Amino acid sequence: MPTRYTYSYHLLHDRTERVERIINTIGIGEEVISVLWTDTTNRTCRRTLTSTGVILCQNVRTGMVTTMFAATLGQMRRIYNSKYIPKEMYEIFVRNNEMGLVGF
Repeated sequence: MPTRYTYSYHLLHDRTERVERIINTIGIGEEVISVLWTDTTNRTCRRTLTSTGVILCQNVRTGMVTTMFAATLGQMRRIYNSKYIPKEMYEIFVRNNEMGLVGF
């Protein structure tokens, strides 16, 4: 795992299979766009979409990555705050979806 981040116990122990699959197939990539996000538990986090279509969720206060996953099309649209996303990101979504990473 890249060392520029610190990772939560949840990510390293509860989501090991997902993280390993992401790293071994598409990698984490480089940061493309980052936004503040209110999650389903009404907590604010930072969501960063990477060049491989992975979303990193980070604690706003500590910067710790709490989880990561391949973005759905809806999540990409919400991060870009637009119905339309860059063509390159759409193609990345399609590839990740075909590999079974989206929703994993």
